[in-house]
Amino acid sequence: GEFTLDSRRRILSKNDGEIPISAKNYDLLFELVKNEGRILTHDEILDSVWEGTFVEQSNLKKGISALRQILG
Repeated sequence: GEFTLDSRRRILSKNDGEIPISAKNYDLLFELVKNEGRILTHDEILDSVWEGTFVEQSNLKKGISALRQILG
């Protein structure tokens, strides 16, 4: 598609133009892409993206919302 996710440099781009994305939102997007075709639970995502940190589930909702806005 028009988006590219460079896991080595941790960059999201669209049509060769870099898209600004926070580190945590990059981690969330990478986790979703890495598990393409698989349904992930809230807990699985929270454990992998916010590993070892106590966060509320609302952080995940905010992250998904931000990704939707970033990706259009």
